[in-house]
Amino acid sequence: MKNSIKIISDDNANCYLQISLNDPSDPYSNYHLSFSYQDGHSEFGGGNRSIHFSEAASFLEKFKAFVNADLKQIRLEATEGSYLLFERLSVKQEAYVRFQIATFLQGAKQPVYVSGQFPIQHSLYSILSQFQILFS
Repeated sequence: MKNSIKIISDDNANCYLQISLNDPSDPYSNYHLSFSYQDGHSEFGGGNRSIHFSEAASFLEKFKAFVNADLKQIRLEATEGSYLLFERLSVKQEAYVRFQIATFLQGAKQPVYVSGQFPIQHSLYSILSQFQILFS
């Protein structure tokens, strides 16, 4: 069973989002959501190891509609203000993922976050399949 998803940028294979189930043996386990970017000179990233996604089943149904081009945009909400937003401007255009990974630092009143967007390298059917496995 696959317990993670890697969504890679179409622009740069060293730019990606990753979602991993922290404890596959625990049905109530949280997830690790992270972003990573590397080029020849630098590395940048951020993540939160204690993410819970809301309404995963509903998201899967919406993702199916997104793959079939019935929806132009879908959003997966997560705790602490984190989210993934999949979108395309038209049916024939490539899909993009927009994201925000947030966490509250101890004592802070506002979250710290990393955000961005990139075009998706893999087929949407493949990503849907990976989400179905991850959320099963």
